[in-house]
Amino acid sequence: MPTFFKQERTAFGIDVNDTSIKIAELRKSKTGYKIIGYSDFELHKGIVVNDSVMDEKALTEAIRGALAKMKFGNVDTTLTIASIPESKAFVRVIQIPKMSEAQAESAVTIESEQYIPIPLDQAYLDWQILRENGEDKMDVLVTAAPKDYIDNYLRVLKNSGLRPVALEVESAAVARALVPSEKKAKDLLILDMSTSRSSLIVVSQGFVQFTSSVPIAGDAFTQAIARALGINEQEAEKVKMQFGLDDSKEHQNVKAALTPVVDNLVEEIKNILKFHSAHSTTPISQILLCGGSAKLLHLSSYLYEKLTDYDYVDIILGNAWANVFEPRLAAAAPLTREESLSYATAIGLAIRGAEAQI
Repeated sequence: MPTFFKQERTAFGIDVNDTSIKIAELRKSKTGYKIIGYSDFELHKGIVVNDSVMDEKALTEAIRGALAKMKFGNVDTTLTIASIPESKAFVRVIQIPKMSEAQAESAVTIESEQYIPIPLDQAYLDWQILRENGEDKMDVLVTAAPKDYIDNYLRVLKNSGLRPVALEVESAAVARALVPSEKKAKDLLILDMSTSRSSLIVVSQGFVQFTSSVPIAGDAFTQAIARALGINEQEAEKVKMQFGLDDSKEHQNVKAALTPVVDNLVEEIKNILKFHSAHSTTPISQILLCGGSAKLLHLSSYLYEKLTDYDYVDIILGNAWANVFEPRLAAAAPLTREESLSYATAIGLAIRGAEAQI
């Protein structure tokens, strides 16, 4: 997967978003991987807003806090691989004429200018040749991120006492965690639902092909319930976690409140399925749900009902341990499959760190 900085060592993964810091470290073992430690540290409101760091000093202290108060184990290195949120990155598969890797450097830069929405002199650009496409073309995965965002983030990590050895777009890390080797020949859609946004990630042959992000996720669900029931967001969050897309005698308007919001997400999914169908001969056969908001009760069954026109699409909760533990040893994981969904990005980064693919 593309990276902005490279060094041959192992490292732990760190994933920062608007509401939390997730950390995970793995080490290779005879049966897969051993979990060295993980952390889930809540961020106070306003430190990170819409994936932008608003208070570098506070985030620095929070990262130190996350490392000091691990939920399990401890990290034993200062080397880290950090995630870049989808909203701060541009990922695209482009085609260029078949040529050597050395020749491709300038060709990729020239071709990328029409797809990257910021001047290339203001971005870090990385690329990877994926495959040959026909007799005279090849597919190249291009990743770019604004220099000012990357430089600021690196400064925070270093001030936290860490040594960042790689940065990776979160979609690549999520795909590494969720897509098992037996499914890499298939085309999949990952729906990664966090607190503030949902990322739609198309994966083909194990590689990210396309990503998009929409502000429809946990916060939007909570706010819809609060408005419908006339309660504050803290109470609405509890109702959401308890009932999901269902009604109760006490709260009979929960499903009605959530349905329009989820339906907007359904339309985004349909757009992705249609776009992929128009540009690929292989249909998307499965949608994998991950992220904390994917735990919404009855979400997968509701999506399935709304996507009946795509009867070839299966919808399931992802498994962030899919490439960490052998199936017979999955019960040994300190987090259940459902609990691990919030850690998919950090686990994907940790797998890379354990493989020394830095």
